[in-house]
Formats: sequence, structure tokens, C-alpha cells
Amino acid sequence: MSNQVATEQIVGLLQATLSPESVKQAQDGLTQQAVLPGYARVLLKILCDANYPNHIRNIAAISLKNFVKMNWSGEGDIPISDDEREELRNALLEIMFRVPQFLRLLVTEIVCQVSKYDFPERWPRLVQLLAENLSKATDFDQLVVSLGTLEQMDNLTPWMEGFLQMLSLKLPEQNSQLTTDPTEHDKLCTEICEIATLFSQRFEDCFVPYTQRFMGTVWNLLVFADAKIRFDALVNSALGFLAAICQRPQYVPYFRDEGVLKAICDNVIVKNLTLRPEDFEIFENEPFEFLKRDIEGSDLETRRRGAFEFVRALCKHFDNELCALLSNVIQDFLEKYKQNPAQNFVYKDLVYFLVSALASKGSTTRSGATETRQLVCYNLLICGPKYTYDTEWDVS
Repeated sequence: MSNQVATEQIVGLLQATLSPESVKQAQDGLTQQAVLPGYARVLLKILCDANYPNHIRNIAAISLKNFVKMNWSGEGDIPISDDEREELRNALLEIMFRVPQFLRLLVTEIVCQVSKYDFPERWPRLVQLLAENLSKATDFDQLVVSLGTLEQMDNLTPWMEGFLQMLSLKLPEQNSQLTTDPTEHDKLCTEICEIATLFSQRFEDCFVPYTQRFMGTVWNLLVFADAKIRFDALVNSALGFLAAICQRPQYVPYFRDEGVLKAICDNVIVKNLTLRPEDFEIFENEPFEFLKRDIEGSDLETRRRGAFEFVRALCKHFDNELCALLSNVIQDFLEKYKQNPAQNFVYKDLVYFLVSALASKGSTTRSGATETRQLVCYNLLICGPKYTYDTEWDVS
């Protein structure tokens, strides 16, 4: 069967799909043609040929899109040869900027569908070619086509799976007691948490399939990370991710599971608000800088600030529950402080941070707390009388 005969037969079948009387027969005929080699080439030729009516070209584009969607993955009923795939990839990018506007969206969708399976392994120059067209575009429509294609390209799964694997990776150096600076793996995990936070805030629809797995993996990171300074940036970044997630209404049920909030309070919040020997050393060497950083709020990159902001974020949906849990913690810490104020001043510092986080609903660097919670009086009523135990802090 010559290409011309095949083309005319397919055009006739495409035309017949417009008639209610012949649509079923025409669809069966197209199904029979689809199994023949070169079917996709013929559809591409029809949609590019200005000699055919616009409605025929439009139907050809729709048929090609559906054919690619069902068979390009290699799991469909109709195999596509490597030569035909290569020819279609090259032709699609070329015609995407030449076809009339009413066909561009369909061709863009075909390109995106192909890129879902072929980019970047079998189509490594796709992004480069689209970027080149951005710089060479002579009209607004060409810019829209290039940008629209880049926007619709979905290659998120390999990246997210890779990110999750990197976060879960256990290396011998992670348990090294000699390492004080962040390792390359620590830095990588920190950046991944930042990326996850960005996606959860700005590209939520794309990130939804991975959210729960990231939550579990990041939680494991927080539990694993000890008080060493090398983990400070990582812990702060991980807390920022959980703080962003817990404020989204659709994820509230995950935090309402039995024991979750208590585990967060015990294993994350208190753990990362507690002063460490390294903090005492900084205080001894640079006391004014330490106080200035604390008062001015320039400690945004520290784990203490991360835990502080996490408490505030949790209070958006778990105000009563969190206040009840942390009130017990506050009472316990105040009792410990009262028993030996000189040695247990760390507990008083913890109480200060916890009460501040619970009380402040909104704040700015310039004005401090701009909005307080209704429970603030209750907390201060508990803490106020017991905050009168003043003593000289012994940091020796």
C-alpha cells in the first residue's frame, strides 16, 4: 500500500467520524489502520498539509495525540519502531511553530506526551531546542508555544524519587563523631528540604503524590539528627518543610493521628529548642552578639528558630491540642527549674521560648508580636508566678 493511498484512506475515515451514521465504522477502520507501520507519520502529514480542510487537520491532530498517549509508553497494543519515534520527535518540534494557531495546542500536548517517556534519555536536546526557539521567536505566538511546552513538560517523578532516595541514604560519615562541619550529603539534604518546601507552597498540585512520603522521610531525618552543629542547617530546613505542610488544611488529618502531636513535642520541638554546650560557648565568647541575634530575630537559620516557627505553624490548626500538651511540658520544666535554679536555668529558657511561640500568632522584625492568641492569658497565668524565680545563670 503506497503512502498516498494510505493517506487518502485515513483522510476518508477521519471525515467519516463526523457523521453519526458512519462514526462507528470509521473508528473501526482507523483502529485497523493504526496497527500498520507509519500510521503516526500519516496523521502528522495530514495535520501539516494546508491543502486539507481545517476540520480534517484538527481531527488528525486529535487522533495522533490519542495514539501517542496510548502507545508511546511501549505498553500499548501497537508497537512503534525506533525509527518512527525518532522521525516523529524531530518533526514535532519543527512543525509546532509552523502550524496554525488552532493546531498549536494539540501539537504542544503531543510533544509533552512524548517528552514524558523520552526526555531526557532519548530526547536530550528537547529543552535546549525549546530555549533556542525562545531567543529566535519572531512573534508572540511562538513565545507562547515554547513557554507553554516547557510548562507542561512533566519530568517530576524521577527527580522526586531521587530526592527521596538521597534523604533516606545512610552513609558511614553520618555517625562520625569527628565531623563538625556539614558533610556534602548534609548540604544536599538541606537543599532537598528547601526544594520540597518550595514545591509544597507553589506547585502543590504537582507535589501532592509525593507529600506523604516526604513527610515520613523528613520526620526520620529530624529524629536521626542529633544536637551536633553540623546538622543545624539541615534540621532548620526540615522543620521549615513540616511547618509549611502542617498549615495546609488537606494535611491536617496526618497530624491528628494518635500520638503524632505528642511525638512532635517530645522528639522535635523540645529537642531542638534546648540550649547546647555549643550555644553556651557562643554566649561566653560573644555574649552581646548572642543576645542581639536572639532579640533582633536574626537567628533565622538556627534550629531553635526553626522549632519556634514550627510551633507557631502548628498552632494554626492545633491550637488547643498543642497548648494542652506544651502546658504540661512547661509546668514540668518550671518545677525542675525551681528545684535548682542555678543548675537548671536551661529549663527556664525553654519555657520562655515555648510560651513565646504559643502566645505570638503573628510578628514582624520591626514591630515584634503583632497578633496574640486567645490562650496567651492562660499561658501567662500559669507561667507568670513561677517566672519570679530569678537567679544568676551559671554557664560554667
